[in-house]
Amino acid sequence: MSKRGDDVQRLLDEGNSVRLDERWDAIIDFVDALAANPPRANDTHVRRLRELGFSDAELHDLVLSTASFSWANRLMLTLGEPEIPAAAE
Repeated sequence: MSKRGDDVQRLLDEGNSVRLDERWDAIIDFVDALAANPPRANDTHVRRLRELGFSDAELHDLVLSTASFSWANRLMLTLGEPEIPAAAE
């Protein structure tokens, strides 16, 4: 939806340490800190996003998106690898 396919691909390829621009860097830093176990997100992250013009609704969306993806990833990790059926003889 960002219409920044190349930047999204860089993020996927290089991980959370990639630097793209001030707005995306603030989002990446906040989400990375929020998803950590235990979470490291703090007022500094939120203040930075507010200074970049993020509304309450946008911050809410970031928190819920991060929580949803973090939960799903942690759930999948506990399920293990899929079982591969034995070859038919």
